[in-house]
Amino acid sequence: MASKGCRLTIVPRDLESQLAFFEGKVDHTEKAGQRPGGTPQSNATLERRLPDGRWERIWSRALVNDVAPVDALVSDGMDYVVTFDNWHSIGYGDDAIVIYDIANGGVRTFSVEKLLGTDYFAALPHSVSSVQWRGDKRIEGGQLVIDVVVPDESRSMGHENHVKLAIDLASGKTTERSPGAWRGARTFAERVNAASRAAEQANRAERGAPLPGPASHDVLGWHSYLREAFWRVDPDWIEGSPATTVLLARRAPNYRDSVKWIGKHLEESGGGPEMFAGVDEADLMGVLTKVTARLRPGALHGKQVYIAASQAVHARLTALFAPSRATLVLLDPARPIPQRPERLPRADGSLPTPFDFRKSEDSP
Repeated sequence: MASKGCRLTIVPRDLESQLAFFEGKVDHTEKAGQRPGGTPQSNATLERRLPDGRWERIWSRALVNDVAPVDALVSDGMDYVVTFDNWHSIGYGDDAIVIYDIANGGVRTFSVEKLLGTDYFAALPHSVSSVQWRGDKRIEGGQLVIDVVVPDESRSMGHENHVKLAIDLASGKTTERSPGAWRGARTFAERVNAASRAAEQANRAERGAPLPGPASHDVLGWHSYLREAFWRVDPDWIEGSPATTVLLARRAPNYRDSVKWIGKHLEESGGGPEMFAGVDEADLMGVLTKVTARLRPGALHGKQVYIAASQAVHARLTALFAPSRATLVLLDPARPIPQRPERLPRADGSLPTPFDFRKSEDSP
């Protein structure tokens, strides 16, 4: 905003709910999520305070944004209003920056991707729906000045390093302040994109290759192995959603919790598949022996239970789970699991996900 002498009020387009909006976007519905009879378009009103304390409207109009902008500024002379970003999609769209010329009625829109360049934009930190592209913003002497985020290889949100981009309010001309700093920022962006390309290439190679077992003490590796194994071998891999539990090393601070997790997942199991592994196989076998001894006969009838363990203990595991009537699937980490054809990398390099194969409610 500008001084205390003005007031800008923005009214969003009226939605039934966030869920209705997102569902409408998926279905490519015009005016996604619109509430029947509600405000059909976002709008803004600019007022100035009169000497007697009353507010006088000096400008009002419908805004370019679909639902509403996220932030706004008013120039000191109250001759320009600038809005930033779109609700729930920061950084995206041709109207990520909009400059409204109050005196002349003009409107200028800017795409962040076009302003910064596709490569720079791709290197910025991304969440599911937004791009963290800016820090502070202000109007200085007829120019909009924005602190633009400098990418780094962590790609994490909450950056502190910025370069300054200026946009002339009257002409729309852009200027990168401190060209040396911008050259450095673009160098960082190149490094981030190179690292991303290398990671994507590695992911494609891993997706197509047989799946080996992880290092014995790599807890996160065991969780990843179990999930990926499920997608490779389970007949219901498209719709299934397994729970993965890894027994930690005895020296781990939350080792006892991991023992309880195994018991809880077997004794209070829900409907989905359960998957188990341990950083120490002998310890895992000991825990499973105790837990299965507590199960009543037939307690796991129809329940899928995956266990990652060496071939040497498979017969023992089969005997342990036989009374419970679990549907036991044994994974030998020493035997790499081939990829199913449907999940191999596509010709364009993209990686299929289970969501790509799920039928929508409208499908016949």
